[in-house]
Amino acid sequence: QEEYLSLFQHSNHFFLTISNDMQKFPIDSSILSKTHEITSQFGFGSSQNLFTKVRGEISREELVIEGRKEDQEWKEYIFKYKPQNVSEHSPLSLPHMPRLDFQMWMAAYSSPEENKWLLRLIGLLLRNSPSVLTLIKHNPFEKSPPSEIRIRKYDYFMTSYEQNTTDVWIRENAREYLPPIKQNNPKVAPYQRKEEYPVHFLSLIHI
Repeated sequence: QEEYLSLFQHSNHFFLTISNDMQKFPIDSSILSKTHEITSQFGFGSSQNLFTKVRGEISREELVIEGRKEDQEWKEYIFKYKPQNVSEHSPLSLPHMPRLDFQMWMAAYSSPEENKWLLRLIGLLLRNSPSVLTLIKHNPFEKSPPSEIRIRKYDYFMTSYEQNTTDVWIRENAREYLPPIKQNNPKVAPYQRKEEYPVHFLSLIHI
């Protein structure tokens, strides 16, 4: 852990140094664009950009996966990094990229039809797949899997100092994103076979 922390601190110092040097010697963006245009044809580079701002001016939409036994109350699966419990801060994840949590956030801004990988995720949760459960912070069905799972969508707002509350988020406007799917649903049946290899996040999204 000490070696890992030292590596992170040195890499962080490197990027800060580069950033400060670029401020002292500004680069014409047209030069960078032309360079990328020339080199991209050879396939050894690619463009990438960070969000200029977080989606949503005031709030952010989040998906919440819930499961239940027959005719019992719905219980939430708690993820490791994404906002969910209104009283908890999201943990710092740098330099790790929590891809499943991030894709859950992205899926909230599109339809279930555009995120078919969610069916695979649900299918594996419906049989308590050990490999998938390692990606989740809390499984409310440790002894036996639920009989059905649904996905709800909420709006999350950050609380303010004036509200005088210990909560971090305000969660409201619950609505259905994906209706309940039972264990015998043909949409998820192919994903309920016994695993022959560990499930990686990339195997979830490649459908």
